[in-house]
Amino acid sequence: MQENRALSEARIARFFDERILPAVYSNTTPLVISAWEVPGEPVEFSVARQATFTPFAEGTRWGKPW
Repeated sequence: MQENRALSEARIARFFDERILPAVYSNTTPLVISAWEVPGEPVEFSVARQATFTPFAEGTRWGKPW
């Protein structure tokens, strides 16, 4: 196989610019996270839908360990 480093690097750069960068999400949107501590599982949908979800901070545990 013939080695042409400059050509290979140019192809990699073009691939990165044309294929990878356009696929990366660059826009962000603020997000509010809320949770409801389930009394037990399983929970019927009608019960979960009427539950009171309270906001919690980033980094807070999502629940009890399994």
